[in-house]
Amino acid sequence: MAKVVTKKKQSKKFPSQKRMKVLDSYLSHSVSNDVEIVSSKECGCFFCRSIFDARLVQDWIDEEDGGVSAICPNCGVDAVIGDASGIEITKDLLKEMENAYFESGIYRRDEMMRTYIDRYVAFKIPHKEKTSALTIKYCKELEEQGIDPASSLFLGELYYFGDEFVEKNIDESFLHFNHPLLKNDHFALNMRGNILLKKGLTEKGYYKKAFDCFTKAAALGDFEARYNLAYCYLKGLGTAGDQHLAFTAFRNLSRESYDNVLNGEFSIHCVPEIFLRLGECYLKGIGTAINQEEAMRNYLLADFVHQFRVYAKKRDDFPETYEDIQKGILLFAMRHNISRKPPTFDADSFEDSMFDISFPYGNKYLKNISYDSKNKILEFDLELDKQCLFFDLGNLYVGLLTEPTHFVFEGVVSVDMPSDGRFDFVSGSYEEGFSFHLNDADNKTEEVGRICFMGDIKSTEEIE
Repeated sequence: MAKVVTKKKQSKKFPSQKRMKVLDSYLSHSVSNDVEIVSSKECGCFFCRSIFDARLVQDWIDEEDGGVSAICPNCGVDAVIGDASGIEITKDLLKEMENAYFESGIYRRDEMMRTYIDRYVAFKIPHKEKTSALTIKYCKELEEQGIDPASSLFLGELYYFGDEFVEKNIDESFLHFNHPLLKNDHFALNMRGNILLKKGLTEKGYYKKAFDCFTKAAALGDFEARYNLAYCYLKGLGTAGDQHLAFTAFRNLSRESYDNVLNGEFSIHCVPEIFLRLGECYLKGIGTAINQEEAMRNYLLADFVHQFRVYAKKRDDFPETYEDIQKGILLFAMRHNISRKPPTFDADSFEDSMFDISFPYGNKYLKNISYDSKNKILEFDLELDKQCLFFDLGNLYVGLLTEPTHFVFEGVVSVDMPSDGRFDFVSGSYEEGFSFHLNDADNKTEEVGRICFMGDIKSTEEIE
């Protein structure tokens, strides 16, 4: 229990200095008290002043000294004393201790509630129907006091998504996100926009309000609001439609999202949706030329990130996104008569993975290079300083390369590999050949290696 350094309020209820020494000795039995609690028959809490059977204590909080303290089953605060301590637990004593420690300001009630909420959110307190209800109660009490914007954010998100104990209620969610304390909060503004967008499906006038919320949130730096603005331009919601502007925005957002994907950071809700929308743009020629390979790459990325999001949250808050992603992948699979299979590390998948944002920063090396000129087979190990996204479109695969990977290229007619195997990026294609490049200190590019394949015009000229 964290102590707040404040001056003690002078009050008739406040115990004398002599009495405080006695109460302080009682207080010590509320910390690292697991042995006493399990040995007790009856316990009392001097935060909520309840007396209960010691067997009802089921939750504990870790202390800095390595011990554990009992949490009251009624209020969730670690202010519990057991009768095995030798202290007689009475209503009068609990009231006296509440006055001495909470009413006096030694421990602040609002901070105790905030601490409980934080413990609940961090899963330090088990998630049960009772603890959920208690968390909501404390959040609403803090919200009513107008001193804790985090409580309004928690309630808004809780009612927007719902959980195993709370049903979704976007009207209730809007009330919390619209609290005066959150007037200029970028996350709350974006969430208000999301709710207004949903309301716009059935009622007039909400799309423009949603667009205005997204505009303000984006100006305050909210990443997800930028995605929502692009979506509004794509669909013409609350503003004039502009497909090219929407495509450009989705493409820029996807580039910014790429580092998050490589680093395993999936905290931003809309990353799968960004890749999904970009895939739709390439598939249908919305704001750009039709490009089926880019479409499939983005659909696979959307699926990959969506799976991580579901795994991290232990639930799927966006089932409609999953359905749209699977429809896109299925359409591509049917058109090209392919299905999901384990990846093949060959020239095709190497080319699939060399698109403009896929290759990581950091050093890259080709190691253990072996070329069989008779059978035109090149083998090597690709080593990376940083993990990289790897695509095999022919097998509908995307994943992370996290360790050295062995590649086998067939149909190779000429090989000029980097002397030390190091390169910064690759250009070209299977038809044109792969060129390996290094950037010098002045950021000038030098070609340091090249691989040519059968059918490559340049390689044919070299052979002749």
